[in-house]
Amino acid sequence: MATGTDDTKRRRGEERCRRRWKADFDYPVDYNDHFETPLQAYKDLLPLLQALYPNRTGRDGDQDDQIILYDPYYCNGRTKTLLNQLGLARVVHEKRDFYKDMERSMVPPHDVLVTNPPYSNTHKEKCLEFCLQQFRSRDRPFFLLMPSYVATRSYFKRILGDSIQDVAYLVPESDYEYDHPEGTGHDLPPFSSLWFCGVGRNKMNLLKESWENSAGSLNSAKFLATYEELVSLGIISLQNRPNPRQRRKKQKLLLSNDDVATGTMITPPDPFLNSSKTILQPSSPDEAKTRHQPVKELPRKKEGAGIEMKQVNGQRSGSNI
Repeated sequence: MATGTDDTKRRRGEERCRRRWKADFDYPVDYNDHFETPLQAYKDLLPLLQALYPNRTGRDGDQDDQIILYDPYYCNGRTKTLLNQLGLARVVHEKRDFYKDMERSMVPPHDVLVTNPPYSNTHKEKCLEFCLQQFRSRDRPFFLLMPSYVATRSYFKRILGDSIQDVAYLVPESDYEYDHPEGTGHDLPPFSSLWFCGVGRNKMNLLKESWENSAGSLNSAKFLATYEELVSLGIISLQNRPNPRQRRKKQKLLLSNDDVATGTMITPPDPFLNSSKTILQPSSPDEAKTRHQPVKELPRKKEGAGIEMKQVNGQRSGSNI
């Protein structure tokens, strides 16, 4: 486990990399968006592509007849290399401005869009809108690797509308590890990601049966055909995220419960004690009994009783007698 010192060194190293990082692109890019999709993510996805195009995704046969995969977000170009390793020879993956290509109707010809879009700003929304338009007008499937929280965002349902029934979900067994070209970043991302698969409701049964009969036995990822399954299996939560104050309160409560369970320190539920103070948990039943013995109240003295007033240097002072 990394120590605080290790984390500080890592953060400083990342900051140095950001300062010297010179992005060689003709369009705006963000340092934190440049994390490459791992090979395992494409391995998980491959059985779905093979089920959709059984004769156009293998190493055998004419490569010219293979499906054309399109990834519009370049990063450092590793996507094409990884997909080629899996026998997918026709991959369009170039260092181009995707949004200008959309505006100018210059998007390259392709059969399927497969990408891990940038997560900053509105890239996810723009990519999803383009994919949905292509799906509706040209029946082009899409596979987007995005954080699972995207499924809980208002824009997700707004953009998809009724087409949400055309989207399936491929959930990996464990979180994918993403690599930055500069070698920076956490070993694991601070979020879970999954494949959003725009395949069409008319093909859901085909893909589900194919996955259960073959791919599912070899692949540990889960294929979910409906949005409701995402919710029921706990992959996403539709509850509103607590505000910062509520999260701090919940964290304190959890810490307090842990302390009580381990018999260490507890916060006394006494309104007359300062909430920042703590008391030791009783170490024995006898001590507990002693602590909770009723305290006898001493009789109160009448106001002014037992006070002898003296005149000192022209001032009146009181002393107990």
